[in-house]
Amino acid sequence: MCHNPTKGDEDRRGTTNPPVESVSMQRLIHRIHTGEELTQPFVVIGFGGSVNDFGDVRFPATAATA
Repeated sequence: MCHNPTKGDEDRRGTTNPPVESVSMQRLIHRIHTGEELTQPFVVIGFGGSVNDFGDVRFPATAATA
């Protein structure tokens, strides 16, 4: 499976473009839903070398009320 706890984006990112990000489904969901409130960038390299930066994701409610 693609989104398991031991998998990262190293296959797409390569070892010369750290840091490797986990693609565990749980981590992805929590980090994406934190979006613009993240204190550190969350960028996942996907298929075809797509760069997926979730730092601008906004939600209409806070995580505590959602």
